[in-house]
Amino acid sequence: MNSHSRTESKNGKKINLKTLEWLSFEKGEFIIILSMFFYHLGVANFAPYAPLWLFQIFEEQSFVVIGLVSIIPNAMVIVGTLLWGFLADRTSIKWFVVGGLVFMGLMYTSLIFSKNSAFFLIMIFVGYFFGSAQSANYYALGTTITSKPKEVILGKISAITSIAWIIMSPISGALHDNYEEDAMDIQLIIAAVACLIAIILAILVKEKRALKEETNHREEINKTLPITTFPKLFIITLILAFFMQSTMGGFWAYNTIYFIETLKVKAIHYSIFLVATTTIAIPLSFIFGNITSSRAISKTAIIYIFIQNLVFLFMSIFPMNAILAMILYSIPVYPFYTVCMYSLVANFTSKERRATAYGIFSSIGILGVVLGILILGVVADSSSLGIFIMLRYSLAYAFLTLVITFILYFLIKRNSHIDKENLNDKKR
Repeated sequence: MNSHSRTESKNGKKINLKTLEWLSFEKGEFIIILSMFFYHLGVANFAPYAPLWLFQIFEEQSFVVIGLVSIIPNAMVIVGTLLWGFLADRTSIKWFVVGGLVFMGLMYTSLIFSKNSAFFLIMIFVGYFFGSAQSANYYALGTTITSKPKEVILGKISAITSIAWIIMSPISGALHDNYEEDAMDIQLIIAAVACLIAIILAILVKEKRALKEETNHREEINKTLPITTFPKLFIITLILAFFMQSTMGGFWAYNTIYFIETLKVKAIHYSIFLVATTTIAIPLSFIFGNITSSRAISKTAIIYIFIQNLVFLFMSIFPMNAILAMILYSIPVYPFYTVCMYSLVANFTSKERRATAYGIFSSIGILGVVLGILILGVVADSSSLGIFIMLRYSLAYAFLTLVITFILYFLIKRNSHIDKENLNDKKR
């Protein structure tokens, strides 16, 4: 029976294969997902608090300078993912993942010895350039070493990311509240150790790539295959990723300063907000992992981006209401982006060039993050409203993203044969 049939008969009972694919784990799949879990334990200790460390410990006052702690990593990933994805397609995705994790661990370790913001930012510059070798390649490795549908693997990746943040967020929040300046060193040590465990697990993964099992003739054909046979749809997907990430990533870079420093929310309460948003992300990851149709993904995108418009609209109207802001901002976008957007890219590109396509997609999306952070920092520095002006600009980005999402939907609707081709590919 086709491995992707909806049900299978066993001992007279019908079993939903999609549920089995979610609940069961192949060996390589389990190891790579566990590796991602530990990697994101480290990220949860670092990413939300790095801007706050610059503001509180290194006493930076400019939002543009503070934004660099998010701009630099993303800028390095833009350059790195294109290079590392291209090379990984021709060598080994696994070892680029391992190498990237090694540099991330070294970066966390070096930041423990930071004495000023300049050293802090330089280490992030170096660490993320080489560390970006793991970013898009992590997804490529996860979706190429198992026989399961890519949507299931991407959904599990999104869910395990959420679980890591749920576990670590209250711990890092308590460390920040109780240990003051020493909290940074403790959190970075935890991040480095978690990254080391992720490295060991990634090394244990056995890379299985169909290309290496094919004949030399087939390999020669693969070398000539284009990245995409749907150029218009691939391009509009990249544009959507750019603006979606500008909306998502722009304000996220400053949200700890908004909540903890401006609205005076305690770090432990902020961590509850992180736990809430990541908890919501787990069932969403499962739901999105069951959406395989390109048209269904684009419809979901319209709903999701419309919700983001409402979030920033109400936050702009009631900017000082901390409880309302945390409730509204707790609706996570990354499960949709991680599962559906990466799935959409895979639908529009060839399997033989998946790492390259993911590298391009990741770089374009992160370019949007960089632009969003930079614009918000500049306008906040030049406006008397300060950080509150960011909410209005985020609303404008969200509206523009919604317009682009409608364009993608109508393009996909016009090219409805894509979903039929995807279905035929799965049957084969």
